[in-house]
Amino acid sequence: ETIRLKDLFNVTVEKVGKEIEGRFAGMEVKPEYEKIQWVTEDHLPMVIIKPDLLFKEGKYNEESLKEIGGFVERNIEIVKEGEVVQMERFGFVKIERLGDRPLGIYVHR
Repeated sequence: ETIRLKDLFNVTVEKVGKEIEGRFAGMEVKPEYEKIQWVTEDHLPMVIIKPDLLFKEGKYNEESLKEIGGFVERNIEIVKEGEVVQMERFGFVKIERLGDRPLGIYVHR
């Protein structure tokens, strides 16, 4: 399978295991290739809390508060706590905590 690393280049996936191996497959953007958001090897794990409606159709929504785990580029360290940043292809997030595992609150798409 060939994929597109967003804003970078195409990669043909050759092996999937504990690590994924692939080879360069060109620069041309092709609509049939799935675009994958990626971060460099020097990244941090991050948690974003995403609120939703507390009640849906008159019933308590057990999914009203989700924790979404992912990765963020290390340059998040230059942001101040309390600032709102745009997470590409995700939305706007208020940074609540920095450090080894930053925490953010989803505020807007």
